[in-house]
Amino acid sequence: MIVSGFNVYPSEVEDVIREVSGVRDAAVIGVTDDVTGEAVVAYVVAEADPTDGLGDGLADVVREHAAARLARFKQPSRIEVVDELPLTVTGKVQKGRLRGIERRRQLGLLE
Repeated sequence: MIVSGFNVYPSEVEDVIREVSGVRDAAVIGVTDDVTGEAVVAYVVAEADPTDGLGDGLADVVREHAAARLARFKQPSRIEVVDELPLTVTGKVQKGRLRGIERRRQLGLLE
């Protein structure tokens, strides 16, 4: 993805997010942004149950860690803590489905 004219490699951001204690997995996609062209959005799977109220705290920890380890333009503009990532039968993350969720969110079909 290209943010403000700079290349951002999702795998680099995902690797940094996975360094955080309490993160089981992560997937990063680019979404359309009026200011920067594209913005980085991270989907994070917590090791603990995200419905127990720790999801917001985990998002803050991930944001702080990313701020310390990544250039500003590579940092996620939004972090979504989810129960699981959509996977193919071979275990690869279906980023197309994540992009579909983001398109529905931009159209106002999701919160």
